[in-house]
Amino acid sequence: MPRKKSKQLHDLHNSADVRNGFNSVTLPVVEKVITPSHLPRVAQILYRKTALVLQSRGLLTELDLPLLEAYATSYFILRDATESLKKDGTTYESKGRRYTNPNVEILKRAATTMRDLSLKFGLNPKDRAALESPIETDDDNDGDGPDVWN
Repeated sequence: MPRKKSKQLHDLHNSADVRNGFNSVTLPVVEKVITPSHLPRVAQILYRKTALVLQSRGLLTELDLPLLEAYATSYFILRDATESLKKDGTTYESKGRRYTNPNVEILKRAATTMRDLSLKFGLNPKDRAALESPIETDDDNDGDGPDVWN
């Protein structure tokens, strides 16, 4: 027999926010950045710098923190794999055969994870430029939009 929905759950499922994909819900911005102490030092530094930039733009919410942590951890993994590759090379020999160093694949996966997460945060150059560029206005109020030719 199916469980009965609580009134709160029933209200949530029937709310306009849920039906509209939460488009009208505004999540609270993180007010104070607390860097996770369990992260390696290099990941802590990236976490803090990135969090402060996102926070200053009003783009960091509580729901973003785990993704930001994954982003910073991926950076640590990328750096660690890079250091290992510098020391050991991209290939190694065993029993007369050449093999690719496993850190090559680790580095690729960490770089892909970082790229994917940076896109979610708008940290790529194109999105940053859009955030930093001023909004153009209709200077002469003639209704034709920005006056780019003047």
